[in-house]
This record gives sequence, structure tokens and C-alpha cells, in this order.
Amino acid sequence: MKKTSLLILFFVGFIATAVAGNVNELKSSKLINKISQRADKYFIFETNSSDYKVVSTKLNTSKLYKKDSEIELYNLKYENKLVLFSILPAKSKQNWTEVDIERISQNVVNFPSLKQMVEEGFKEFDKSGGYNSLYIKRQDIRLVIKKNNRFFVAENCVTEYFSIIEQLLVFPNLMKNGYINIKSPVLSTKEFESKYKAAYKENSPNTLYLSGTGNTGLRRPLEKPLLFHSENLNLFGYDAYKFWQFTDWPTIDGPNYSRGIDRFIYVPELGIIGGSFDAWFVSTSDDDLYSHYINEELLIPNSINDIQRY
Repeated sequence: MKKTSLLILFFVGFIATAVAGNVNELKSSKLINKISQRADKYFIFETNSSDYKVVSTKLNTSKLYKKDSEIELYNLKYENKLVLFSILPAKSKQNWTEVDIERISQNVVNFPSLKQMVEEGFKEFDKSGGYNSLYIKRQDIRLVIKKNNRFFVAENCVTEYFSIIEQLLVFPNLMKNGYINIKSPVLSTKEFESKYKAAYKENSPNTLYLSGTGNTGLRRPLEKPLLFHSENLNLFGYDAYKFWQFTDWPTIDGPNYSRGIDRFIYVPELGIIGGSFDAWFVSTSDDDLYSHYINEELLIPNSINDIQRY
């Protein structure tokens, strides 16, 4: 009885029946389509901005995904916000393409506009009760960098908004997706899946890939996308914190790129410097993807030299 009570206490505010699950999944699919149909916006980051700081990281995908390609993470930090631009491998292996800046000038957003977009994104995300993280995970903002008076735009860019807080919590399931809290309780994927399976006799939606597509809705209305803190470690002399997200694979008829970064390492002085993007590598076997998830495997820089401050 005591064990059952503890299990119920852990899932308070988190696990419920699948009431209105299909309706929410339909809404999510419509929102994904709506976002994908928007005209691209372009953000040109400044290397010496007084408004924000930028830290980039290069990650090679060979060890985790068995493909020799590169992911670049660009952290734009201001106040208590972090905007993560993840530049994911292009089929042509050219992650950046030169662009005529005049051609895209009408769709370029400056920093005040980006800041407003972040604020509006979190406002809508919070208004949804934390159910719909698609307001803070976007595919319609493309990063532009300037090199030797030439401009280059990222071919594949996933943009995610994060809010940085430090608040001691009692339960690990109090952190909504998009809120990084290094003081939240520690909970690993293995511990979580063990508790989930004990309650529902099946693995959570996080473990179902179906080649990148499928219908894996959360048990709503109380089960929502969350961000869990799973480990404290030291990396390149920095205190680092590992996080993983709990969410569904909502896109039925296409890849689930909207999931964004699955697991990541956060360093307060730098930002997010390592991570994984399982949905982007759907050709990897389901067994391998499950192993990556349950063992919290991710990509990290080969050395401190792969991390650059601007």
C-alpha cells in the first residue's frame, strides 16, 4: 500500500487518462502544419552585440548516429532567456548556403523582434497550460551568419526557446518543457520508464519511434511535455547539467522534427553545448534509438576547442 501511495504521489499532476487525447493530437498536427507553412524568417546574429551573447558548439554525429556529419549549436543568451539555433545536417552535406541579403531583407528579424517572438511564444505556451511546446520550438526561423562580408543561411535550422530559472522543487515533474532548472530534482530516463511501466504496463510515448512517425499521444489532460534534470557532471572544467525531455511523437504523416533537441547538456556559463536529435536520424534502427534514449546518450564536443564564444 505504501509503495502504491508513493507511486501515485510521484505522478500527481502528471499522469491521467487519455481524455481528449485524440482532440489534442489533432490540434498539435494542425499547429505543426500551420508552422511549416509560414514564410521563413531570418535572424542575423552579431558577433559583438551588447544585447546578447553567443556561444557555438560543433558536434560530430559519427559515434551516436553512425553518420559522418556535423551539427552546430548556436546559443543566444540574454537576461534569463536562451534561444538555441540547431543547425542540422543537410542532405547535400552543405549546412550553409550563401544568400543574397537583399533578397531576404524583408523577412529578416532583428533582435528586438526576436525577443518579442520569444516572449509571445512563452505566453502562448503557458496559456496552453504547458501542453503545446510547438509555440517554443520552431522550424521557420533560419540563422544567418556573416563571413568576410558574405552572408550564409542555415539549410536546416530548428529554433527553440528556453527560460533559465533556479528554483528548488519537491517533485521532478513540475518543470514544463522549455524551462531549464539546475535545481530541480534528479530523475533519469531509466527511473522514469520503470515507474511508467509499473503504472501502465507499457513504455512511455518517448520510446516509440515508428521510423520517425506515429501516433503517440500523451495521456492527457494532465500528462504534458516536461523537461527532466537527470545528472550533474563536470565537462571541460565546467559544472554541467544533463536534461532530457518527455514528450510525444505527434506528427502522424511525416518526420517529428518538431521535437527539437531530445537530450542535452547545459553549462550556465556557456549554454547548451551537447545534445541529441533522434527524430532527425530516423534511419537509425529503433533498437539503437531506444538504447540512446534509455541510456541518455548524446553528442558532446570532442574538446573545448569545439566551443566558441563570440
